Amino acid sequence: MLNLVEIGKYIVKLRVEHNMSQQELADALYVTHQAVSKWENGKALPNIEILVSLTKLFNITIDQLIRCGIDEKDDITQLLNTYPREYILHQLLQGKLKFEIKDILYLLSNSEREMILNIKTN
Repeated sequence: MLNLVEIGKYIVKLRVEHNMSQQELADALYVTHQAVSKWENGKALPNIEILVSLTKLFNITIDQLIRCGIDEKDDITQLLNTYPREYILHQLLQGKLKFEIKDILYLLSNSEREMILNIKTN
């Protein structure tokens, strides 16, 4: 579920990083400063056309915008919940993810830990 308040905070962060006022952002997107204020306060989301324009303006993806800048690859919990866990564990063991096994053991079931041990010893 989208968290409008967090997305709004992220829009503020991006706007400030680009040294823009609400009015300047509004002008760049051809909307009112009231619309920008609603987004930034978590009361509304831009429509899809504005989202695309916003991402082009800030040079980010829509996924980065709605995830508030958190790259899916930086969130092991999200990876484990989104993709088949066995696939993620194999990627991890092959060094294709930046996480250390010891740092995520608490997220794994006993059978997943056993699978890792079996793979490591073979």
